[in-house]
Amino acid sequence: MLFFTGDVHGDLLRRIHSFRNLGVKRDELNALIVAGDFGLPWSPHSHAKEQRVLDVAEKHLNLYNVTLYFVDGNHENFDMLYAIPTADDGTRHLRPHIRHMSRGTLHTINGCDVFAFGGAMSTDRGIEELGRSYWTQELPTCTETRRGIETLYAAKNVDFVVSHAAPSGALSMMCKAGIWFEPARLTDPVAKVLEEYRLIIEERFPHAHWFYGHYHENFTYPPIKWLTNLTYTCIYERICAINEQSVFLKREKSREERL
Repeated sequence: MLFFTGDVHGDLLRRIHSFRNLGVKRDELNALIVAGDFGLPWSPHSHAKEQRVLDVAEKHLNLYNVTLYFVDGNHENFDMLYAIPTADDGTRHLRPHIRHMSRGTLHTINGCDVFAFGGAMSTDRGIEELGRSYWTQELPTCTETRRGIETLYAAKNVDFVVSHAAPSGALSMMCKAGIWFEPARLTDPVAKVLEEYRLIIEERFPHAHWFYGHYHENFTYPPIKWLTNLTYTCIYERICAINEQSVFLKREKSREERL
């Protein structure tokens, strides 16, 4: 079973407690995917406490046969996060069951193909101190952006996209539909990068479901004929569960529509 949730901001144990209350089955493989602003590690001054939180979280995840994956948001200490080496699978292992997905990478998780691209422009810029509340690495590099494009063109399938920001085109559609009211966010450089990816995914993988966080809202924007093929879900503290069968049915339906 796949589960998606939004910004954690370091409060990992509370989110895992909410997750356990869903009645997760220990005898099946599960994955919890966080759409950015994981928030651990955060401060060198609370390093020991944060390590204990990760240790306790690891015990619970292992007990329930769950691996937690997350993309980075803008509220990450990138200096500490990027000090963790990247494994061959494109993830950083904070713990065996807690893994950060690098930008522009594709992962097969519980039989589903998940494209990951974190980052967002922080609203703390100009207010807080660089390297204390926000980091330059919150914005993607040219290498990361190019990697994402190459990954999508090489991919044979994408079931889910998980990012922190949303693509600017999706945000524009939601503004026009009256379900989202922050047009200033359309200038986020990451949203513009994600818009490039959205156009590729719309064409190549129209069955995909896009999850993102960042905006502290919970809503879903469904496919609309002649406008978008994709389903977009903005997710915050809610936890969304998706089983493999529903993904399979959605994929088959999409193939039938293209015939």
